[in-house]
Amino acid sequence: MLLVACSGLGKKPLLEPTVQVQEFDITNVTLSGIEGVVTLNVDNPNDTKLSAKELNYTVSVAGNELVAGHNTDNISIPALGSNTIELPVRMSFATLIETFPKILQSGLADYVIAGNIKTTFATVPFSKKGEFKLPFVPPSLKQKNHGYKI
Repeated sequence: MLLVACSGLGKKPLLEPTVQVQEFDITNVTLSGIEGVVTLNVDNPNDTKLSAKELNYTVSVAGNELVAGHNTDNISIPALGSNTIELPVRMSFATLIETFPKILQSGLADYVIAGNIKTTFATVPFSKKGEFKLPFVPPSLKQKNHGYKI
């Protein structure tokens, strides 16, 4: 029993996976908001396969949390490998309306995708920060000191 207990002492802590957004597909538009799927590419820098029972996540844009959720599908990311994960997302129009003026002002939006992967033995956090630029913001939508026309 002592050998079994000591066998875990030399193990390295799990490293944080790296996450890249591959695509975002809108699957439905309702009266209350937009539903879609975010596809992430997750790279596992560990020499151990990550098998997840649950994945919790948030997506924030321009400082506003647009999406929070969890996925309880079996997720497997090979040791020193990568896999794609599809996350269902739902965004309310109220939050989008709150976020939209912040993005229009500069034409840029900071985003953060964060969460954790729960395995049988550990919870492994992940985070990806970035910025995206709107392809085109019409000058008529930008107004100094007067708000926005929509």
